[in-house]
Amino acid sequence: MKNLLVKKAVLPCAGKGTRMAPITEILPKELLPLNCKPTIWYILTECLEGGIEEVCVITSKSKPLIEQYVTKEFGDKLKLTFVYQEVMNGTAKAVYLAKDFVGESSFLYANPDCLFSSFLPTKELIKKSEGQNVLSVFHGTEEELSKFSVDEFVSQPPERGKLNKISRILEKPTAEETTSRYMGYWRAVFTSEIFSLLEQVVPSKNGEYQLTDAIESFAKQGKLFGLLSPENEILFDAGAKLGYAEANLYFTKNPIK
Repeated sequence: MKNLLVKKAVLPCAGKGTRMAPITEILPKELLPLNCKPTIWYILTECLEGGIEEVCVITSKSKPLIEQYVTKEFGDKLKLTFVYQEVMNGTAKAVYLAKDFVGESSFLYANPDCLFSSFLPTKELIKKSEGQNVLSVFHGTEEELSKFSVDEFVSQPPERGKLNKISRILEKPTAEETTSRYMGYWRAVFTSEIFSLLEQVVPSKNGEYQLTDAIESFAKQGKLFGLLSPENEILFDAGAKLGYAEANLYFTKNPIK
């Protein structure tokens, strides 16, 4: 029986962190400090604030510090599962490793590279998902097109506070390829149906299996929605040097306790 209550979360943390090298050759990017707290602290605290009870961390055996830190700091607050991705072959393969953990439940997908300025977008995403596949979406700029995936909606522009049906997703398009400036799937709620779609994903030109392809399949089936993030929220790409510096400055000035 499918469980539509979102009480589980999946965090892909196995990547090498090449955008933050060379520091990530010593310390996993998920443990880099933002106002003296590891980045993953913000993600897991966000999960707790959203009512999540169980978390699956997809990690690598080359990053044992992640499991050590998460177990020590959150082992008494969350039911934790650690799964190891042995081959770094894309986000689709990473998420698929959580299949047994998820079971028939809907779950929160949280990409640790990106942080919102508050926990509100994720809390609203979980609350309003209603058993659907829903992406947390923000309105970006033309300059950001080359960095993120872009969501096109059946009805433009999407209404804030409502689930808006997404017609297709474009991975890092040019300005000529789309007029949409609605971006993101760093936070998403997926039903367990996604695992059958992940099995069908084929490798991209660089040999990686992309989660975007499975999400796009939901869009083609009319089963994908977007929830526009609240006004005045800021999105930080903390997995890149500039975004990390901006996030560190913001959370230093606006600490979360």
